[in-house]
Amino acid sequence: MAQVPRTCLDPSEVESALLHAARRMDPRELHRHWLQLRYRIDQEAGLEAEREQHRRRWLRLTRTWHDTYRIEGELVAEGGGTLKKALRGLIERPLPDDHRDHDQRRADAMVELARRRLDAGDLPERGGEKPHLVVVAELATLRLEPGSRLAELDWGALVSGETARRIGCDAAITPVLVDEGGRILHLGRRTRSVSPRLRRALNLRDRHCQWAGCTVPAEECVSHHHQHFADGGPTTEANLGLYCIVHHAMLHPENDCYRRAP
Repeated sequence: MAQVPRTCLDPSEVESALLHAARRMDPRELHRHWLQLRYRIDQEAGLEAEREQHRRRWLRLTRTWHDTYRIEGELVAEGGGTLKKALRGLIERPLPDDHRDHDQRRADAMVELARRRLDAGDLPERGGEKPHLVVVAELATLRLEPGSRLAELDWGALVSGETARRIGCDAAITPVLVDEGGRILHLGRRTRSVSPRLRRALNLRDRHCQWAGCTVPAEECVSHHHQHFADGGPTTEANLGLYCIVHHAMLHPENDCYRRAP
């Protein structure tokens, strides 16, 4: 009723109509009924309400003190529907050994959506190159040596060597030699750990995730080094396999060997 004065509708008639409808509708249905009623009688008022809704849209990505990220916001109907449809297209039926709940799978789908846009390579350049996730790690970190430092993402978040190894399984690697003060002495040439040609060969060979019983197609999988390159493993077809994001994470429990070792 507070919105009626912004329309050409008669308040007394609207109140009577809404009271009658409220006897058989829940609050959401009643609200949708009001939107239809307003638009049928005063299209300009309905259009202005939509414009106001569009001006209220917002999205905030906040980094927490725990180096996680919190997403908050409000999207208009078109934007929210588009995002929901895209996420639903990436949320597969859970596998028998997939213990994520629905909210966790939705969160992973949003990350996967962003990763695919980065991998497509059609976003505008920033700083002279296409946007991509950067991980900075010492060799000792990648080798999971006791006493090694945490790796760092390009936004400053700190991650374990295990996470750095998982990301590095299929990435562009740039070796950097520094002195004790951190000054760069040599910057090597960037090379992909898995070349496009080798990836095509893996797609043809594996066809799907190589975890027993998993049928996620090869195009949606990531390359995995059975013996990691940081440990001297070669980037060859024999040392590589394709795994979906769920099972690839399960293949990186390297820290366990250091918990058990002397």
